[in-house]
Amino acid sequence: MFTAKNYKPKDKHVCCQNDKQKAQSLSLTLIDSSWSSNQHISDYKSAVKKRYSSLRTVKETITSNLLTWIFSEIMESTKSPPDQDVQEFILKEDNELRFEVANGDVMLELIDGRAEVFGTELIQHKKYVFPPGSRVAVFTWKKAVVELVGKTESAYVAEQTPMIIYLNTHAALEQLREHAESVVMQQEQARGPSLMIVGPTDVGKTTVCRILCNYAVRVGRTPIFVDLDVGQGSISVPGTVGALYIEKTADVVEGFDKKAPLVYHVCSDF
Repeated sequence: MFTAKNYKPKDKHVCCQNDKQKAQSLSLTLIDSSWSSNQHISDYKSAVKKRYSSLRTVKETITSNLLTWIFSEIMESTKSPPDQDVQEFILKEDNELRFEVANGDVMLELIDGRAEVFGTELIQHKKYVFPPGSRVAVFTWKKAVVELVGKTESAYVAEQTPMIIYLNTHAALEQLREHAESVVMQQEQARGPSLMIVGPTDVGKTTVCRILCNYAVRVGRTPIFVDLDVGQGSISVPGTVGALYIEKTADVVEGFDKKAPLVYHVCSDF
């Protein structure tokens, strides 16, 4: 039976010892937990660094490979294909290179000097690609070096050309234009010159028109080109007549811009 007399409190020293052991155990647990958390953070930082280093290596590899590929593509584009012919021509004063394209395309490049194709000046080191069947004449008033890449039906340099005649015709037309302008300034009615070019088939009528129109544009004029040849039709399809307002020189390969021509069918009512 429990009574107040026979109750004996526990030893105070023993209680304090137990509390001290518990505190030490709890402190060790907290230290161990803290060490474990720091270890996890350190492992995480190490993993992030490795991942970043790996991504940086991949980026540098991709950049290096991309630059290498771009450089190789540029070098390949500047090379001439091994299976194509390369011809270089040195043109003297008033010489003309004439060539006809065979089955494949032919690339023309002005290496040095000044030259023109049917009145349109060539740009140095610019490549002009002509399709099969093209007939081209490269003329120079001074000196020039040109290069042809591709197979041609024929290619030769002509020393006798009609370009002087075309230039004299252009000069005469320009004098008539200036005279018409002076008359208009005197408040009198006048009009510029009109030139008709006639001849049999395939003698170069369209070529002469192209040269004269280009020369006129190069001195600031805006001529009107009228095509009355219903058989071939250089502006539109055969069986039509048309007109073009020329504001800029013809493209070396494509010719004049034909986006907005005036065209009539030969059987339609004008």
